[in-house]
Amino acid sequence: MRRPGRVLAAIAGVLFGGSVLAQTIVLEDGVGARFTIPSEAGTGDFVVDVPEGTGALQVTLEGPDNAADVDIYLRHGSPLRGFGVSDLLSVLEESQYFSQSFGNQESIVVTRFGSVPLRSGRWHVGVQNLGSVSAEVTLTARLLSAAPVADLEVLYDYSGQVEFDGESITCNTAPWRDATLGAQRTAAMNRAMELIRDALKPVVPIRVLACWLTQEEDVLASARSSDLMFHDLGVDPARFGGTGRLATSPLPMLPERYTFFASAVASNRGGASRCGIVGGECEDAHDVVAFIGANLDENPVNGGRWYYGLDGNPPQGDFDFISVMMHEVIHGLGFFGLIRISEDPQVLGQRVFVYDDAYGKHVRWVPGDGSDRPILSLSDADRGMALTSGFQLRFAGERVRNSSLNPNRGFGAPQDYINLYAPATPNPGSTLSHFASVRELMYFAVSTGNANRQLGLAKPLLEDVGWLRVEQAPREFPMPTGGQYYDLARSGHGIAMYPIAGLENLWFLVFYTYDDAGKPEFYVAVGPVIDGVFLPVRDPVSGDSLLRTLPDGTVDFAAGFDGQVRVDFNEAANSPVCNDGFPNRALADPQLAVMTWTIDDGQTQSPQGQWCMQPLTGGAVDDDRTNLFNSLTDPGWGLSTLSFASSEGEGFAFQIYYPDGNGKPRWGLVTTGDYQAGVPLTVLQAQGYCRTCPKPDSLQFVPIGTLSVDIRDPRVDQAAGSSMSADIGFDGATTGRFQKTDSAIVARATPRP
Repeated sequence: MRRPGRVLAAIAGVLFGGSVLAQTIVLEDGVGARFTIPSEAGTGDFVVDVPEGTGALQVTLEGPDNAADVDIYLRHGSPLRGFGVSDLLSVLEESQYFSQSFGNQESIVVTRFGSVPLRSGRWHVGVQNLGSVSAEVTLTARLLSAAPVADLEVLYDYSGQVEFDGESITCNTAPWRDATLGAQRTAAMNRAMELIRDALKPVVPIRVLACWLTQEEDVLASARSSDLMFHDLGVDPARFGGTGRLATSPLPMLPERYTFFASAVASNRGGASRCGIVGGECEDAHDVVAFIGANLDENPVNGGRWYYGLDGNPPQGDFDFISVMMHEVIHGLGFFGLIRISEDPQVLGQRVFVYDDAYGKHVRWVPGDGSDRPILSLSDADRGMALTSGFQLRFAGERVRNSSLNPNRGFGAPQDYINLYAPATPNPGSTLSHFASVRELMYFAVSTGNANRQLGLAKPLLEDVGWLRVEQAPREFPMPTGGQYYDLARSGHGIAMYPIAGLENLWFLVFYTYDDAGKPEFYVAVGPVIDGVFLPVRDPVSGDSLLRTLPDGTVDFAAGFDGQVRVDFNEAANSPVCNDGFPNRALADPQLAVMTWTIDDGQTQSPQGQWCMQPLTGGAVDDDRTNLFNSLTDPGWGLSTLSFASSEGEGFAFQIYYPDGNGKPRWGLVTTGDYQAGVPLTVLQAQGYCRTCPKPDSLQFVPIGTLSVDIRDPRVDQAAGSSMSADIGFDGATTGRFQKTDSAIVARATPRP
């Protein structure tokens, strides 16, 4: 069954209805707004007006303990669209902050040092109930004079499973409650967390799970982040050794896209608990997992026991518990790299993931030949050499380099980089992720009879990997200029994307591509660019944002079709898809983008993909008539134009979008270096290749008809007076041809300057 609707009529669906309150409600400082939110419903009608000088904004939601599941979302300046369970992803993608745990207790803290820092003006608050029952909730906004400082909390009563050394084990928390030593252990652990808190000043509680190992485990202590967090709107499971459909990981609170951060960094930058960031139950959610060797109290290591004293004076031969736990938890907060460390030279130096990591992005190899080489950009073999190069492996983060604790500060790069531990024989668990200086808490070895309870250079290093508590300038997001974009590795496919003239921040996209048989087809999308991402409107019933058109200009909403597209212009040069080694990618082009798409009718061989898109440019021209044209009275077809420099005359590339004899959307190409108004030109049809098929060495083109156009200046009255004639037969058909004679067309896009 088809439910028709004009393509551009989708503009009316930018605000999809479904709002519970349908009015603007201003939240006053500290005054709760109490209301009932039905099941599977949402609203974006709440706002908070933040005055100049506000130190932090806290938004909380409190509700009953029932089967409802109410979440909250925040963004500055413009409303959140798409409330309603069918379009929850739109809300997530447009939010700058959110808290989405299970249940009805949520909290967000926005500070002036976040990735999207607090600023004065109107903040929009969304509320969504994903549960099966309604809930009466209270939404409260508080304007704080300064950012809060929260604790590092230890889960002393957890009894579930955790992963240790590749195996699932039961977390043993009984030693915390031991009748003899339990109180001392707890006091020492709390003191270790207090010292870290006082240095880093997290804005939300950071939760630490601390498990004691059994007698059989020969481990002093270790720790890791409970998760790795990253922002990518098109996550391919194959990047993690899995299979299946693309997923999305919208985490705008992180400092960078396409980069792994520790779980605690995401919580702190997002101003929400880990369960609020990733969803799920909160009771046992944690950011760091620490493991402690329980046998030291009964079976000392080389005669050394745990010293739980708070005074910092461990007896000679004993291990200072507070120092060790500070050291390990700091690892879990982000002091770690993601490169394989092994004595096997075939494994040493391999990257664990295709994504960068926040720590590794600051690590350099300085081999002594004058070069300064980022370790993540090296080959596996060279990384292996760097990891065993002694003092040639260094940390080059800006905060570390400029720290007053850096003995080489002021000497300039690379002399002011800090040495990392890189012994000639790789030491798994220690190489790379430790300092080489014995003075530092994060030195690779632990000595007995000594207490080092100062973070030292670990503090600026953690600031370099996401823990910075310094006021940030408002973030500037990129905007596309409009035009055509393509992936060098998928040439022949591409998009034409233009801002619609006369409408603020509304863009029209045509995805010209090929079906499984290599035949041209196209899809369309319409919507705004939000925070540097083209986020087209989703149909409120089907959820599609990438649409198939019909000859009468309506949209084909055939059941079983899933069409989605997102184009992200932020930091595309950092993405795995743009760093795939394909030659001549324009990584320095500010218009570089990552496009994530889904075209799935249940039968296609190529339902999803993520491409690295760069502008298709024709060089500077005096009379740039690049635009998108169609008829105001005759829907279902259109024409895109690209002006390019030509030695013959005026260069034009035309792309005609038309329905074939069966009503399916098709496209053809016309290129001329000497455009003459009204002169017929040959339309070519490419024999292409499917969206995930190997790229052929070349494409074959066949003539399928003629096109003549008279294109006026799109900067003057939408190029009034322009016209087009066409006689085109898909696959050269003699019947069912697309034919137009002197059809009036107008420019629909905002002209280029």
